[in-house]
Amino acid sequence: MSLIQLFRVVALAIALVGIMAVMLALCLRNVIALYVVAGFWALGAPLWFIFEFWLYNHITGAKPGFGQFRHGQLLAAALWVGVGAVIAMLLESPFVASWNH
Repeated sequence: MSLIQLFRVVALAIALVGIMAVMLALCLRNVIALYVVAGFWALGAPLWFIFEFWLYNHITGAKPGFGQFRHGQLLAAALWVGVGAVIAMLLESPFVASWNH
């Protein structure tokens, strides 16, 4: 397994765990958990991209596969922003606002 494939698997696993955490918070009607997940989602993505970029450059020295790596990062960033927007909309929705805090 190449380094880029490993990054993809880890990023996908993190994304799935985050989405599952949102679903669990919604099922339990737990606003605090939803805010905690939103905070981790907002801070975790940039930290992951910085770590991934640093590790890739540290190990490979930005060798020929860099274009493919960068493209994968851009797609993952777009996914993270989209899910973050959905989380933000959920937090501001009347559905969540009607829950007892």
